[in-house]
Amino acid sequence: MRTFYEYASDVKVLSSMDVSALKKLPFVFVSEFPGVFPCERFTLQLDEEYKMKPYLMAIPDEFLGFIQLFETLGATRKISSKTFADILYQIHSIGDNLNANELTAVKKAMQLFFELLPQNGSSEVLSNKDLFLLSRNGKLVESKSLIYMNFSLYDSIFSEKENLNILYDSFEIEAEILQKKIKTLPCEIRPKFISEVVTQHIDTKQAQIHTNRASRQINDFFKSDEFINGVLRLVYREQLEKKEQQSSDEKIRTFKENLRRMQLICAKGMQRVYTYEGKEIKRKTCSRYFESPEENGEKICKIYADFLEENDSEKVINQNYDNISRAIRECTSCNFNNTDALLSMLCHEVKQPEKIETVLDEREVPSLNKKHKVVTLRFPEPGDVVEIRWHGILDNAFISFEPGEYVAYFSRMNERGDVEYKYAIIKEKVACTVDASSLIFLQAYLAEIEPEVEKELKVYELYKFNRSKDPKDKSIFTEFQVQVLHKRTEDAETNTSFNDNRSLDEIFKEIRDLLKHAFTLREDQRRNICRRIMFKWHPDKNPDDVPRATKVFQYIRKIIQLLEDGKNVDIDDTEEPTNRRHPWSDDFFSEFEKFYRREQENERRYQRTRSTSSPGTDGYQRYQNTYYPDPQPFTANMWLEEAKYDMRFAYQSEDRAESYFSWICFTSYQAAEKALIAWQYKDDAKKVNRSESLFILAQSCPEEVRRLATDLQNLTLEPQRMRYPERGHQPSKAYTRSQASKAMELANRIIEKVDENL
Repeated sequence: MRTFYEYASDVKVLSSMDVSALKKLPFVFVSEFPGVFPCERFTLQLDEEYKMKPYLMAIPDEFLGFIQLFETLGATRKISSKTFADILYQIHSIGDNLNANELTAVKKAMQLFFELLPQNGSSEVLSNKDLFLLSRNGKLVESKSLIYMNFSLYDSIFSEKENLNILYDSFEIEAEILQKKIKTLPCEIRPKFISEVVTQHIDTKQAQIHTNRASRQINDFFKSDEFINGVLRLVYREQLEKKEQQSSDEKIRTFKENLRRMQLICAKGMQRVYTYEGKEIKRKTCSRYFESPEENGEKICKIYADFLEENDSEKVINQNYDNISRAIRECTSCNFNNTDALLSMLCHEVKQPEKIETVLDEREVPSLNKKHKVVTLRFPEPGDVVEIRWHGILDNAFISFEPGEYVAYFSRMNERGDVEYKYAIIKEKVACTVDASSLIFLQAYLAEIEPEVEKELKVYELYKFNRSKDPKDKSIFTEFQVQVLHKRTEDAETNTSFNDNRSLDEIFKEIRDLLKHAFTLREDQRRNICRRIMFKWHPDKNPDDVPRATKVFQYIRKIIQLLEDGKNVDIDDTEEPTNRRHPWSDDFFSEFEKFYRREQENERRYQRTRSTSSPGTDGYQRYQNTYYPDPQPFTANMWLEEAKYDMRFAYQSEDRAESYFSWICFTSYQAAEKALIAWQYKDDAKKVNRSESLFILAQSCPEEVRRLATDLQNLTLEPQRMRYPERGHQPSKAYTRSQASKAMELANRIIEKVDENL
């Protein structure tokens, strides 16, 4: 071979040869392999880590004198990324079916190719040659037909698509660097990025849109003055800390409008749709989605989430806080870098937005300029509980109602006589098929009793916000008109008091007709009608005509008992009821007395000092800036009943042979916790604290109750220790019989004190 190389090195001989043909022929002999290989597989300088026999080798030492000849025929003096591109080309020429050794060589060649590929200028190096790279299915294919998976989330989607050539990329190169190097390849040979060829969108058209309690509460929260003012205060603080120019009035108006348009949408069945080269390739279930389209030039941030089974608004906020905070950032053009924790706290006050101002004040967040503070008119939602302070103007007379009018309907009553009324909105009057004389109590109205939920209700089921219990005192009626319905005081002056000038015979006939019809209805409807008639004609309700009201009230009681006896009251209503027991009416009269006494008690307990100033233009602002507590004795009683239920379980557990002392302590603690929450609902539902600390829950209670709560907490320690083992502490063995008995005693005394207060 040496003799031949000497001959071929002659300039005259070399110039007469077909160099291009010689480049393709085996030319360099390697004795250690042994074999003869083309010159393009050799290089002058080659470190051990780059050797790839038989694809890349160093020129044998004995032939170094012929380097010029070898270089002319394709050998190189040093390696580059082009060197390994050539190796990949060589292996590709073998065919599609590569054995394990060949695949190993391909992987090494690709690794070294990308390592040596410059991050700029690669187009000059590779411009004259096709590039072949390895796909994930183990084949060397043209690089331009490959797809680089620069978005790892697509891996699971495309791994199932056998017709897609995904670039093999499992080598020791950082993904960010690899992406940069791929981008430097000439366009005609560069693999496509998955993010360039695949599009995705969320299909919400096929989703089922629902409304539940959590979605209503959260969307009301987004529109509330407290939320908007709180967010604007954080924006203001961000600007102060960054020493940025404060937002203009116009920008602040835009922020307010954007925030108020935020929507949380409960959507089930959303799908993420993936499209490749214009064709849909996959759909995946999607549970959360955010978009902020512009509609009619207005930004609307929409947060979609699947939380149909979750009615706890605070949990929904927590699960979707990332998209909620993103929406707030887009609405205000503020990143909240310094106040992100405060923004989270603000959003989690969804159940008690009135606390937001206090939370921000305690953390010294600057207040808004008065002109930027949002104060809006807020109407009650259908289904909201009517506050006790408005019970005094609920009119139980059978009167007509107008479409769009706010009314109240009887929701439920407990054993104490506490009644819960809820708001409804009259939609329309329903056509009645009975004769005109009966219309007064059989007339029905279609009413919205919950958002987007309508129900047909009879007039005897509805209460009109009409007048105070004292007809001479218009102040309650006026306050309701101003505070709840947002009418000006001058518009709310009208006295709608009702004077019944009919004779007793006319009134008695109406009562007989009403009660006869009531006794044809089911139990709850019968009680409803009887209760309303008695309430209307109670002597205390008619201070201007007590003698007549007393006669009518007594007549009502008599007719109810006669109807229970099965008498025909139209023939003789002067007959007295029999002396036998009247179980239904006795039970009803007892229930009514509880109901009436409770109403009177609540009126005395929750009566406020009423404004003595004459109505004027400043009346509306005065009411808006006044805080009114919201006592809810009905809800308080439910919590107390649950506390008593827990205590019954604790006492039953004590009588068992097994020692369930830790569970008795925990149940007693839980019962006391519920009783103290009942106390808070009795005082003000707006300020209910759901802490697990009895000491904190008892803050608003008298000293004796606070002492009992502290003693119980010190005895049992925190709830977690009564339930879970930790660091050698085992609850089932940590409490004794005497501790369990003491815990029950303390909890029971707390319940008794709360019971007395309710």
